[in-house]
Amino acid sequence: MRFTDEIFQPCCQGCSDNGALLWPLEGDTLTTDGEGNQYADVPDDTPDIPNLDFYAAAVSTVFCPYTKRLDAARDYVRAAHEVAQNPTEAVGERMQRGDHASMLELAMRYGSGCEAEERLDKALHLIERILAHATHGQTATSGPPMIRVTVPKHVLQRTHSAAALAFYSKYRTKGIANTPLAYHHDPDLLRAAAEADQAVAAGLPSRAALLVANHLVALGKRPGCEERERLGPRTDRRFGGFTKLWEAYAAHRKLVSTIREKPNLFWCGAGDCDVRVLDKHELKRCGGSCPPERKPSYCSKECQRRDWKSRHKAEGCVPVPKLDGNGRAPGSEE
Repeated sequence: MRFTDEIFQPCCQGCSDNGALLWPLEGDTLTTDGEGNQYADVPDDTPDIPNLDFYAAAVSTVFCPYTKRLDAARDYVRAAHEVAQNPTEAVGERMQRGDHASMLELAMRYGSGCEAEERLDKALHLIERILAHATHGQTATSGPPMIRVTVPKHVLQRTHSAAALAFYSKYRTKGIANTPLAYHHDPDLLRAAAEADQAVAAGLPSRAALLVANHLVALGKRPGCEERERLGPRTDRRFGGFTKLWEAYAAHRKLVSTIREKPNLFWCGAGDCDVRVLDKHELKRCGGSCPPERKPSYCSKECQRRDWKSRHKAEGCVPVPKLDGNGRAPGSEE
């Protein structure tokens, strides 16, 4: 048993009300489909590692904030080299010396079946060990009890996020998953929500956290859930206390709404460019005379020049001259 296959449905990169993507992740068509079937060639020197596609998707889901623009092809190749350069045996040795990052890395490999057996139970055990060290100051080694270890902040953030995905994955394997009984009583679904809330509170609004939040909102609308808690999980007694998670969920929904209303702020205006972003500041808006509601944004000067020559100039956009300190255009007379 491994992490849920829902990590291949990146619902957090700009999704509609039903979870469908507003646009695909940049580079998705260049990697794999989750079954090991490659859509396109990768560089010849890329190591061939079983379940690497699943591992790379899990890492993006757990380690990345939902606002980070992904490049799946690049991430796949980078993950291949990192895994090849760090054999599981070496990762295990570092873990035995008390390295929490290696402990989390091994958990991710167990959870994805990459260079390790598919053992979600082992992934959960390692995750729980890290959280125990952080909470109780336990030792990471078998040394004297007076030795205390500190879990680095970024490792703890990611561990909470990994815990959210792991407990959610465990919940999804149950026969009662996606039912009112699970909504009201399943302990793993509750733990997934708690860990998602902790991840956001620690500074990592990950895709894993939003995966849990999106599921809770959708499940809360089903008959049998809504009847008892008509306002949904954001305000009910079981899940309403996870305020940081719901703040992140609300911010994400607001972002999705803004993308729908003003898509020109979030995708490159060049017709032959596929760059899509979730942070409008990653693109630069046209500085010409076009009206604000139709003003395109670009990921690079090259895209802007190419689009202006092929399309935007014909739409009537002309460069706006820069003014000097006296409010005059350079070269103009008194």
